[in-house]
Amino acid sequence: MKIKKHLGFSSLRKKASEVFLNVPDQRQKSKTTVSIHDAMMSGLGCMHFQDPSLLQFQERMQITQHSNNLKTLFDVEHIPKETQMREIIDGVSSDYFKSIFRDYYLRLQRNKTLEQFQIFPGKYYFPIDGSEFFSSKEVHCDQCLTKEHKTGEKTYSHYVLQGGIMHPDCSEVIPSHTFIDEKGRTHFYEWMNDVPLYGGEKSIHVNFLRCTIKGKKNKKDKGEDKVLFKNSWVTDISISSENIVTLVKAGRCRWKNENEVFNVMKNHGYCMEHNYGHGKKNLAYNFYLLTLLAFTMHQIFELTCHLYQRCRKKFGSKRFFWENVRGDLRRFLFVSWEQLLEFLLDSDSFQIINISDST
Repeated sequence: MKIKKHLGFSSLRKKASEVFLNVPDQRQKSKTTVSIHDAMMSGLGCMHFQDPSLLQFQERMQITQHSNNLKTLFDVEHIPKETQMREIIDGVSSDYFKSIFRDYYLRLQRNKTLEQFQIFPGKYYFPIDGSEFFSSKEVHCDQCLTKEHKTGEKTYSHYVLQGGIMHPDCSEVIPSHTFIDEKGRTHFYEWMNDVPLYGGEKSIHVNFLRCTIKGKKNKKDKGEDKVLFKNSWVTDISISSENIVTLVKAGRCRWKNENEVFNVMKNHGYCMEHNYGHGKKNLAYNFYLLTLLAFTMHQIFELTCHLYQRCRKKFGSKRFFWENVRGDLRRFLFVSWEQLLEFLLDSDSFQIINISDST
């Protein structure tokens, strides 16, 4: 299977590089050794490999092997110290990330990869959810949300409102407003089209749908059925018996935003809540965006890169896969992301050369 170049690591990395190279640098050139590009790409490298210690190990590799994986993979000319990286990233406007995410989306759209996520022809489900990614009772900045407790104590925090293209588990659609599923639970669907969202003459009109599921919690339950699930939604799509089940499934898969985005970024290697630094301007949010950018790249590889898919299959869990990635990055120099993946798949087929000994 041929890798789509415009969705490959090098092409995605190049787009991020182009954006960060165009960030205006207000610092005095005579007093700067690390560019904004190198600081931002070093931060992205840390998030991509889920390794807060990446800079230290690659700096040691530069000394012993006269090159490093941040240079070969992320085009970083000068590895910044951690303090330097934080100071530089803090001053970069978060708006620069918009064009990168937009470009990645358009690449997926051009490759028709997104078509499988359509709920209806030409329509995608894009739920949003909020989550906290920083909290402290001491460290804060002008961008922090402040909560004052009854004790007089204050909590400073950062929240993000995150959206994502989702799709429910695609199974048969039963065109009926009431049906009994394989577990004996009864699903009730109710809907009304063109109803006011709230009281008042100027209220906008929406289409309302509600789902109630009744049944036994387990086989031992006796007596009347209990309400196991109940929720309602509004949509601008006209509701009918032909699409009600699909709309409800789409509404119910909103949990994926919490489970497959926030939960993964918090608890499965991305360390979304890890305190990489708070800064005075944009550091906390920019680190979140760098984490999200790395997560987006990995999701693209999950969908389009056969080498990445084979590696994921070989190592099973994502955690074990990234542990092996980090281990090899600290010992060996790779000329490309694809070479790293091929090495993970079959290291015995590679000839390992110790550059420090050969020089």
